[in-house]
Amino acid sequence: MLLTIISIIAHCRDNVVAEAVASGLPVATVSSPLNGAASVVHRYGIGVVGAPTASGFASAVRQTLDAQSELSARCLEVSAELDWTVLSRQ
Repeated sequence: MLLTIISIIAHCRDNVVAEAVASGLPVATVSSPLNGAASVVHRYGIGVVGAPTASGFASAVRQTLDAQSELSARCLEVSAELDWTVLSRQ
């Protein structure tokens, strides 16, 4: 099982998410006003966003692993929409 884990609460560049999605890797991350990955994950349904706590993050990872095959397929479906040139304009 493979996934991308973004465990930071601070700023995360969208290119990390774009590269994961292009590889079919769903993303587990936490909600934070500074974590741009969380909004992209939520908007495109390519992983799970947990609360910014240890238990919330663990839950997001667990849920992402449980739904990995569906989320991986979703990643590949939306990968063209998440091209870095598209994300840089948002």
